[in-house]
Amino acid sequence: RGPNGPHLQHPRQHTLSPSPSHTRRHGVRGAPRLRPPPPRTTARIIALDRFPTDDNDAVLLFDRIKACGSTGVLADGWGEVSQWPDERIRAGDWTAAIWRSPVLAEAAATVARHGSLHPLREQGMSCHLTRPSLATAHHRSTANDSGAFPILKSKGAEGQFGIEAAPDEHWAHNSPEPSPTLDKAGHLLVTAGQDTSTARLTAVASDETLVGHGWMPVSGTKADGEAAKSAAVFLNSTTGRLLMMRSPGRKLAFPTYTPAILNALPIPDLTDARICSTLAACWEATRHMTVPQYRDGECEVRQLWDAAVCDALGWDTDEIAGYRKLLHEEPHIRGLGYGQYADAPGNDNEVGGIPR
Repeated sequence: RGPNGPHLQHPRQHTLSPSPSHTRRHGVRGAPRLRPPPPRTTARIIALDRFPTDDNDAVLLFDRIKACGSTGVLADGWGEVSQWPDERIRAGDWTAAIWRSPVLAEAAATVARHGSLHPLREQGMSCHLTRPSLATAHHRSTANDSGAFPILKSKGAEGQFGIEAAPDEHWAHNSPEPSPTLDKAGHLLVTAGQDTSTARLTAVASDETLVGHGWMPVSGTKADGEAAKSAAVFLNSTTGRLLMMRSPGRKLAFPTYTPAILNALPIPDLTDARICSTLAACWEATRHMTVPQYRDGECEVRQLWDAAVCDALGWDTDEIAGYRKLLHEEPHIRGLGYGQYADAPGNDNEVGGIPR
């Protein structure tokens, strides 16, 4: 237990011992001796901070990897070696390769299995991809046009600036009939994909129901205003971002999401009145705050979201703060590798001593 609440309780990593080397002979005479199965091991995850520039550099790198052993920091600033448990690999979980920091890899895996979180779909909510129907059965319009409705279009840095959704376009149905797409409108909207460095938010919420082009609305019997605001705070917190970044699709630097991925995303139990009210109160307190880009690092609003999540779920604030600061340093968030700096003194053509 930490000074500010219980830790996330990282599960112990077990490496299964090999079977005994001596086995009894079974079956008919002449049958081959049964051999013990190979020992289950952990995979070595090698996170590089730079690539070799030539053959000699590659030889040097492999020498450093060989000398490092199973875990540790590679000499000469090459990177770091960590381990990933065999049972996760057998289950198809290779998410350790997403992260530069092995601490974040383990934290994200722990949060994903945490008992206080449950899939979004099990809480009466469902994500919808409304962009295709907008593109095929609707057209851009203006707020003054009859039948026009507001949407969230852009998911980039210039799209949403705060956790309160701000519609940036109006669209209208091609038919005079009401648009069936509006039946999927929700108070909560989650990004359909974004740049992990320049974007600002993973989710936004609103007092009115909305649909999106670059955002997926979340609807359902339990996706009311307060639950939507609570979910938005959690998904923008450090733990929420870790969970979303575990399923990046094809690009680490620009993950894309489907309704199936988001519907399986674990979030707090929003039927718990204390959890929901705590997170919703944080949304109200931060709704007018401008959210910096991910690459900007530490800021007040992200600290407030993390504090609310820790308060709601009883997690240790110092532990989560540590993950938040590590997340700021991830290369595909910061835009620079470990040990690299954009303002290297004395040479505008270098980044931390490494040529651009």
